[in-house]
Amino acid sequence: MFYASQEMDITQVQFGGSQAFDDATVDFGLEYREMEMRQQNSNRQVQLGNWNVSNPGELYNILKPFNFAAQYDDYDTSRMSTIGMRAIDVYGLCQQSLGIYGDYDGDWDCSALSQHPNDNQVTEEITAAFVQYDNTFDLGGFETDVLLGLRYEETEVTSSALMEVPLYRPWESDNDFQTTVYAEDQAFVAEDHSYDNLLPSLDVGVSVTDDVLARFSASQTIARPNYGNLFVSVGNFWQDNPTHLGGITSASKNDPKLDPLESTNIDLSVEWYFDDSSYASIGYFRKDVENFIGSGVRNEPHFGIRDPSAGPLVEQAEQALEARGISVNAESLFTMTAILDNPNDFPTGPDAIQVDSGNASQLDPDFVADMIQTYDIAPNEDSPLIQWRTTFPINQKEATIDGAELAFQHFFGDTGFGVQANYTIVDGDIGFDDTADPTEEQFALLGLSDTANLVMMYEKHGIQARLAWNWRDEFLRQTNQGGSNNPVYVDEYYQWDMSVSYEINDQFSVFVEGLNLTEENVRWRTRDARLTQYLEDLGARYQIGVRYNF
Repeated sequence: MFYASQEMDITQVQFGGSQAFDDATVDFGLEYREMEMRQQNSNRQVQLGNWNVSNPGELYNILKPFNFAAQYDDYDTSRMSTIGMRAIDVYGLCQQSLGIYGDYDGDWDCSALSQHPNDNQVTEEITAAFVQYDNTFDLGGFETDVLLGLRYEETEVTSSALMEVPLYRPWESDNDFQTTVYAEDQAFVAEDHSYDNLLPSLDVGVSVTDDVLARFSASQTIARPNYGNLFVSVGNFWQDNPTHLGGITSASKNDPKLDPLESTNIDLSVEWYFDDSSYASIGYFRKDVENFIGSGVRNEPHFGIRDPSAGPLVEQAEQALEARGISVNAESLFTMTAILDNPNDFPTGPDAIQVDSGNASQLDPDFVADMIQTYDIAPNEDSPLIQWRTTFPINQKEATIDGAELAFQHFFGDTGFGVQANYTIVDGDIGFDDTADPTEEQFALLGLSDTANLVMMYEKHGIQARLAWNWRDEFLRQTNQGGSNNPVYVDEYYQWDMSVSYEINDQFSVFVEGLNLTEENVRWRTRDARLTQYLEDLGARYQIGVRYNF
């Protein structure tokens, strides 16, 4: 059962002033901003009984059939498994399960489903001072406007967490390490980080003619890390096999000491105003970005979690299997370790193991099934600490993004009809190689794609009408789908939107709007274009309303 909540509080205070001269203005100010983000979540699991969706058994009045495939009208779902089961009342499911199955390992209170054992909080305090100089003057016969700015910021980050402390993960069967046993008390952990930035900017506009304006801009900007990357907690523990047999363990954590992205930006544009409400423009932009967040990996212990699938007891179990000519694998190693771990139940020790009647090197399947059902193996004081292969975010990448933008707007005389269009081309120097080995971890720029908009307009007699076509090309959304090294792309997408409003008088107007009129759908796919990862079967949305201006 997974529950999550998130809230953010922002406190901002700003003081500013301005001093005007004959042809220039100086603006200045101070700013303080504090942002507190708190995220609480729980992910609780309890195993009760052994039913599945083919035989929901006694839970018939809580679990209801759900035809998943029928939800997608625009796609052929004939080859999908169409029927699943879902609970319409999670609390009722929990209570009924306890009443039916009763005897299970551990105390459980259904009210715990709404508790939040993991509590992460990030506080970001920003203190800034800024000054801006604006001057208009004649340069070689051309009217020129210069805007020069400088901003200094100090940032203090505090990340804290009140979290469940995992004690150990029992070895439940041959390759089953799914359950975590937690300490009764939660632990509080916190880390601090600080950084400062000096951010200059320069904007120059030159009136080449009465109708043509050229612009140049240069600046340095920052983008702070996502709060989710600043959490101080560790989680997502996973293990695929006994480590004594080469099993892999993994975990993930975040880093409150991440620095912001730092970008050096250049923008050039030329704008032609060929009529009162008409213009055409072309622009070029380039961004050299440092401190992109990549992924680091290192082996390290966490919370003193020990490994029940390694150590002296497991080594003894391996030796006992080899002495009896039994093949050593995850299944036989678990079974022999469980025998040695429970001497009161098996007074004859290793000799209690039962082999298959037709093959003395293999265990009896019924005996193995009974052992798996009956025993879990917890670590002891001789068990080694687990070295988790831990993935964490790190500032380690830099990249360049550049592109161009074309824009156009024109109204046809006094008819009220007009058209507006723009096209943006974006390119980056680091992309994802779909042909690379899937075991290779790649860094690539996310979210880059060409975009275009075409708007047909009417503005006259109090009527404002818009019919807009909005398009975005395919783009890379993530490089590590499901914790793997596989990419996720969002398919090329477009939609038609419309809006019409009528101004009854200066204060009162009515409007109607429609979004995604042709009911286009959103699809994500993985490394191959035929592999769908996520799908939204969307419809059109409409709204009607009134506006009144006081």
